[in-house]
Amino acid sequence: MLVLIHGFGTQIEQWKFRKPLDEKRGFLAFSEDIEQGKAVVFTWGIQQEFDFVEVINPLTFLDVYKKEKEMSESKKMLNELTNFLETYQPDTVVCHSMGAFLLWNVVDSGNLPPCVKTVILVQADVQTNRELPQHEKAVIEDGNRKWYNIYCQWDNALLSSFAVNQALPTGLVGAQNKYITNIFYALEKGPNFHEEILKQEKFRDLVYRLRNNERID
Repeated sequence: MLVLIHGFGTQIEQWKFRKPLDEKRGFLAFSEDIEQGKAVVFTWGIQQEFDFVEVINPLTFLDVYKKEKEMSESKKMLNELTNFLETYQPDTVVCHSMGAFLLWNVVDSGNLPPCVKTVILVQADVQTNRELPQHEKAVIEDGNRKWYNIYCQWDNALLSSFAVNQALPTGLVGAQNKYITNIFYALEKGPNFHEEILKQEKFRDLVYRLRNNERID
C-alpha cells in the first residue's frame, strides 16, 4: 500500500482560475493505483474560497501558507495522520511539498509505524539541514527503513518558500543529511513545475523502483 500526502493549498478555490483539487489531490500519475485500492491519499488543509481581489493579492496565499504550516504542526493533525497510517499500514509513504513537513513532524513525535519501509520526499518544503530524530536514525541504521529526497533547483514554488522562510528547502537543493538519499529530478512542463511532477508517469515509475529497492542511476 502507498500513502500519498499532498502539500499546500489543494482545497482552495481561486475564483474562476482554479477549483479545489479532486480527491486525488494532484497525484494524477497514481490515478489507477488509487482507483484499485493500491494507494490512498491523506487529505488535509484549509478549505476556503477566494474572490478575484483576494486571488490577485499575494498576501492571501501567504496567510493560507502560514495557517497550513501551523496546522501541520498541531497535535490534532499529527494524530490524524498517525491514525491514518496505522489504519492503512503502508509500506511506502510519498509526501509532496508541505506534506513532507507534516510527515517529518510525525516522525519527530515518534509515531511513524514500523510497517513504513520507504519514505519518499518530493519537492519537500522542509529546511535542508533539518535533522531526523535519533530514534529514526536508529531505524534507518538497522536497515528497517529508507529515505529518499527528490529535488530540483528550478522549482518555482520552493523559491517562494525560500523567500518566505529564509531557509533553503530540501526539495530545492537536496537534503544535507547522510540518512537521506538525494535524487535529482529535472522538472519540466511549467509554469507550475512544482505540481506537474505529480502527473508524470516517469515519476510514478521512479516511486515504484524506489519502493522495490531497484538501483537508480
